[in-house]
Amino acid sequence: MTGWVKFWALFLTPATARFILALIALGMAGGVMWGLMTLQIDERNREPVMLAVGIVMSLASSAFGYYFGSTARGDTREPEAPPLPTAQSVLNLDGAELDR
Repeated sequence: MTGWVKFWALFLTPATARFILALIALGMAGGVMWGLMTLQIDERNREPVMLAVGIVMSLASSAFGYYFGSTARGDTREPEAPPLPTAQSVLNLDGAELDR
């Protein structure tokens, strides 16, 4: 391996590369928000711009959720919400008399 390849292999692990990409996504979201507040958007370009804004914001949201969410802390607790009822528990007709 050459010197540059060894250098980047030492510092740019896959986790570091993902983190850098997440920071780029968050920076892009900030730039898009700044642009929406300061720039005038032409009426005929409004829909494509809003689509692009939605895509950038969803990328930033995913990156933020991945790196700062509960899985980043190693949180393995069970969810606090009670389980949803199953069809068997809702339609429990054992011993019920049906009117016909």
